[in-house]
Amino acid sequence: MTTATKDERPWPQRAWDALHFLMDTGEWFCADDLIDLVGLPDPKHRPNGRNSTVGALFREASQMGLIYSNDRIVRSRRPERHGGMQRLWRGVG
Repeated sequence: MTTATKDERPWPQRAWDALHFLMDTGEWFCADDLIDLVGLPDPKHRPNGRNSTVGALFREASQMGLIYSNDRIVRSRRPERHGGMQRLWRGVG
């Protein structure tokens, strides 16, 4: 019998894998979708924590030409975001 093991890799590695998974779907996705897959880099959401890393990941992927936005925005599903807005993205190619 095998047991599921938690992915112990650092958050950035898991996040890049999740981003590639979302890109490969061909569907529009947002930061909430990525967070659903890998969680937040700072789950305790401390002030000045590392959760801005999520936005930095999307910015880097966009600058690399991996994802694009059509400037559509949606409200966040996460309660702690209080309905804050976020962009929709899609993988290039």
